[in-house]
Amino acid sequence: MARSPMGFHMRRAVTPADGAPAGLSDEARKRIRKKAQSKARRHDAIGHLGPEAVVAFVDGELDCKSTHRVRVHLVHCPECRREVHTQRGASEWVRHCDEDADIHIPQDLFHKLTSIATTPQPEPAPADEDAPYTGERDFLDKVEMVFRAIKHNQRG
Repeated sequence: MARSPMGFHMRRAVTPADGAPAGLSDEARKRIRKKAQSKARRHDAIGHLGPEAVVAFVDGELDCKSTHRVRVHLVHCPECRREVHTQRGASEWVRHCDEDADIHIPQDLFHKLTSIATTPQPEPAPADEDAPYTGERDFLDKVEMVFRAIKHNQRG
């Protein structure tokens, strides 16, 4: 036994690598491990990655926090890992394509894209006259966010 700074005796339990308390049977350890994995899957904060998130992750366009969250998600989600792997393959293939490849842009699309730079842009409308009212949508977004938070807390 060890002494705490306050003079109390502290008993140290040897905790194995799986995080379960010492002295448990293998069956109990398996149940604890399974429960922790299940809870981790249920409380995944970002859900499945959308196509835009996969592309942004593969291209290195996410900030540090988002990149970390995606990496944590990929550890637990084989479906998203496959999507990232597929996107990396496609990205690598596009990078290695050169001008001699058999990929050509249709001429009408090429002309539309080049005309964008020369087409004059319309003047922006005055903000107070023609702007759509978005207050109701903002309110509904907030209500939905509160509802999800309550639902999330009830699960935990």
